[in-house]
Amino acid sequence: MSAPVRMTVAAAMATALAALTLWPVFATQPWLVPAWAAIGLVAGTGWVLRRLPVPRILVPLGQLIVLLEAFLLSAVPDAMAWLVLPTPGALAALGERVGDGFAAMAHYAPPVPAEPGLVVLACGGIAALAVAVDSLAVTWPLVPWTGLPLLAAYAVPAAVIRGGLPWFLFIPIAAGYVVLLVAEGHGRVARWGRPVGGTERRGPVLHTAALTTTGRRVGSAVIALAVVVPAVLPALPEGVFGTGSGGGGGPGGRVISTDNPIVDLRRDLVRPDNVEILRFRTNADRPEYIRLVALDDYDGRLWKASRRAVPEEQRVDNGLPEAPGLTDEVPRTEARTQFQISDSLDVRWLPLTYPTTAIDIGGDWRYDRGTLDVVGSDRRTAGERYLTTSLVLTPTVESLQQAGDPPSDLAPLLAVPRDTGRVIDGALADALRGKNPASKYEAAVDVQGWFRDTFTYSTARRAGNSDSALSSFLADQSGYCEQFAATMALMARQLGIPARVAVGFLPGTQASTGEWVVRANDAHAWPELYFEGVGWVRFEPTPPNRTGNAPAWTTPVGAPTGVSSAAASGPESSRSRSVIPQAGLNAGTGSGGEVQAVDSTPWGRIAVAATVLLAVALTPALGMLARRRRWRHADGSPVAEAEVAWAELRDAVRDGRGTWDPARTPRGTAAALGSQARLPTAARAALVRIAAAVEHARYAPSTTQVGDLRQDVAVVREALLARQPERVRWQARLLPVAGRDLLARIVGLGGSALDAASMAGYRVRQRLPFAR
Repeated sequence: MSAPVRMTVAAAMATALAALTLWPVFATQPWLVPAWAAIGLVAGTGWVLRRLPVPRILVPLGQLIVLLEAFLLSAVPDAMAWLVLPTPGALAALGERVGDGFAAMAHYAPPVPAEPGLVVLACGGIAALAVAVDSLAVTWPLVPWTGLPLLAAYAVPAAVIRGGLPWFLFIPIAAGYVVLLVAEGHGRVARWGRPVGGTERRGPVLHTAALTTTGRRVGSAVIALAVVVPAVLPALPEGVFGTGSGGGGGPGGRVISTDNPIVDLRRDLVRPDNVEILRFRTNADRPEYIRLVALDDYDGRLWKASRRAVPEEQRVDNGLPEAPGLTDEVPRTEARTQFQISDSLDVRWLPLTYPTTAIDIGGDWRYDRGTLDVVGSDRRTAGERYLTTSLVLTPTVESLQQAGDPPSDLAPLLAVPRDTGRVIDGALADALRGKNPASKYEAAVDVQGWFRDTFTYSTARRAGNSDSALSSFLADQSGYCEQFAATMALMARQLGIPARVAVGFLPGTQASTGEWVVRANDAHAWPELYFEGVGWVRFEPTPPNRTGNAPAWTTPVGAPTGVSSAAASGPESSRSRSVIPQAGLNAGTGSGGEVQAVDSTPWGRIAVAATVLLAVALTPALGMLARRRRWRHADGSPVAEAEVAWAELRDAVRDGRGTWDPARTPRGTAAALGSQARLPTAARAALVRIAAAVEHARYAPSTTQVGDLRQDVAVVREALLARQPERVRWQARLLPVAGRDLLARIVGLGGSALDAASMAGYRVRQRLPFAR
């Protein structure tokens, strides 16, 4: 195989291996085949262009043009021709596909569904990586620099995957880099000239098998160190580029950075450590739910915040408006709350109770009129202290029952996609079966009671597309808070009640100082339903083992009235929760909503430690196996038994930390050991008999049995170890040289298999004319 072909194949192979780092980004993997096809297209185009008399600078340009044509073919619907010209229409179709991909990126958190737009973005990124690697490895022979784009291919998904990429995904990308280096080294050696050795029938052949073997083994060792060392050192991340606990801001560097409440909360709040989010002190009789943002737009796949205008005149230091739909007839009290946000919560959305009427805070914070969400224009929440005035509302059941029709501007908050509506209609029929609600409010109460009484709270939810996963959630009657909130909001819309989903936190746990402490595990989601004259009202469909009692205004007549779920749940329920939500609410799906807290068990270190312990435990058994195998293969032959005794004596000397000189004669070795080790008389005699047997076996015309050599070796071994410290004797028992040697040979079988495969490939290439 010529050097250009070899390097082209190696570059394509390295890029294909690097593409595997996107595996955990997607829920399914239909992107992989087109991505590898794009890599092959880049490699083939580069090989053809480099064989033509064109400037090198035109090679990557030609590769990009061919890729553009391939992507146009995939984007233009019903393309019948082999060539699609980059007309405005074709470019617009491709641009729309790319735009869909970016929109999906804003909607989903990994693992994302393999939507066409996301697949185009993934394949485009991998194709760009292929062009970069091919250019650096072949067009301009700068092979060591290929490590930069390959490292970027690992770093980008590692930055968006919760907890970083699995450590084993570093192995293929590092192996691809080693393949490039070895291929480039092979070419360098080939350019040294003809070998001193002979030639084959087809001409001179440079034998580089030894060099390839050495490079492969060194590369394998480096990859193993890169993966194992971070796993065994507690101060380093758990695997390559995994999540660590040092550096950065906040406690131990565990900063929750949220710019997009749909994507980032899922990625940043799902942490194995239950970090403190905020603490507050209030004069209210009971603490209220704390809200970050209201999600009021459902597009058939997930809930998200609608586009909102927050001009400068809506700064909170100018005061906040009244809550939409709220009238003076609703009973209320006023509460003042002092918030202290920890450095761990670094978001643009200000945590507040609803409805807040005034905020004393520095900086440019602005409110949205429809939701009263407050977002920072030039500030973020980390470290903020602020004082709020809010209303504690206690609407009456009568006011909710008598609520009139909602205003027309809330019509978008009644929208339910057609396919989702069919699923919701069936759920409503189940929830209201046997009921006879006299109003929309009573129907909503019945739906809430159906969820709380019939369903179970569980984080073991499987992922899927929205409608099928919603059906699965309703069929299994088990889920977590976002699924309950999102599904009830959809059911309320189907009942004709404007509904949205709020994302925030339960009140947390009260400390001995009187402050309430909210941690990451207190994150929560709940539905808010609109009733004219009362405004937006919180419901709580999530079962009571998570939230306690439902709000008093949603309690059916005759049932325990209780207090709000926040007060009822109290410190104990908050303390025992082990789930953290995300704000991208994929209704009824596993990719949105509350997920199981990440297990912080250091599996990497445990696996390495278990491997080491297993090797230590096996070594004595392997040593015994090696010794028995030696004597069994001797099969009573005096010559063979003499050599086995000599090998056993050598191992005994090494176990006793002695020096073995293979250049000495058997008699010289016996004399040196006898004097240096100051052996007792019986051991000296046994040593002499062993040396004599070896001399006879090697030099005498014929050899006869000379005593019990196996017993003689045991006597000498015991005498050698008896003069050593206790730790040396224990090492000889637990890590005998014979066992360590056999273990090393077993491990070396893998390298030998690679060597055999390499030589087989070499021989095949020599017999294929087109591969030379």
